Amino acid sequence: MSKSNKLTFSIVNRIAVSELLYKPNNNDCLFFTTGETFYSIEPSFTIFYKNNSRYNEGKYIVGRNEITDIRVRCDVSELKLDDITKEYHKKKYKRKANKTFHLNNDLLNFISKLQAFISSNIIDIDFNEQDYTIDFTSMSDYVVVENSNKYSIDQISKVINTINNLEYLNLGRTIILNKTLTSFKNALTHVMNKSEHEISKVFKEYKEVLPLVLLGYDATLEFEYKIEEVGDGTTKPDIFLLDEQNERVTLVELKRADAIMFGGKYRVDTLRVKTEFSNAIHQTNIQRTKLSQSNDNYHYNIPKSILVYGNIENEITDEVDIDLVKKNLNILRYNNKDLIIMTYNEIFERIDLILKDEK
Repeated sequence: MSKSNKLTFSIVNRIAVSELLYKPNNNDCLFFTTGETFYSIEPSFTIFYKNNSRYNEGKYIVGRNEITDIRVRCDVSELKLDDITKEYHKKKYKRKANKTFHLNNDLLNFISKLQAFISSNIIDIDFNEQDYTIDFTSMSDYVVVENSNKYSIDQISKVINTINNLEYLNLGRTIILNKTLTSFKNALTHVMNKSEHEISKVFKEYKEVLPLVLLGYDATLEFEYKIEEVGDGTTKPDIFLLDEQNERVTLVELKRADAIMFGGKYRVDTLRVKTEFSNAIHQTNIQRTKLSQSNDNYHYNIPKSILVYGNIENEITDEVDIDLVKKNLNILRYNNKDLIIMTYNEIFERIDLILKDEK
């Protein structure tokens, strides 16, 4: 019996078209001792995969094989030392003998890591029905992390509250922020050309990171903030942001990403401003005016606005290049100093910048 911490696994059986059984070469096994008892552990695994190759217009397009599951099993045998050869062999039992195995804590801990450890050495490698050589030397230090979806919010909270190491807490904060920002970007990409209601729902879902993305600093926020009636009707900006510590108020109005800002050339270096865009800018002016009239606190009298509108790429045509679009947009920004006009591509750029800084 060959004992090694490094095993090479090869295909021994194609169970189905996309289902392959792997076993160690030469009947190699892992050797484990609890001090008094010796065991051989023979791991094997089955890889389930999906072939992404396909036919398209009569041509065969080779695609990457995608592993969909890895099922691990192991045979555990108690070993007996041969007094003559000084080699270990599997302990044999009489046919009718009862076989009761006492697996102590150390052996159970070792076996429980096999599935996760083997999978971690396979899953990130392009699969081409190749052999796998896995070194199990470091498996004793391997930490198995269970699927967080199996935990309740209360359980996750208790785990986090047991962590006192500041470095670990900062790492956890970075991971959570990165995952949240990435998810926000993906969700916003999906709805940015849909209704303003659906866009607002995504912003509301990711309200915890909105102040950081839109302002770069922390603030409390309220959706569909109602400005006390001044004049006719009720005015409700999509988002109300309050930085109470620094006494700053920002009103946010959300429009669609496919809304067009400019309608082609008007004169030299001048683009026509679309009526809808001009009206949206004026809408933010009205919101700030009504807010300042409705409140005696001085920082409510000097609010700022953010108008989320359009996408730079949608403005580029055969006769209008990106430089001319940016030039006209920046002039509009300069002449509306209390308003930040933010396009969707600029929101994505902000998210990417934060993600880069947090790595």
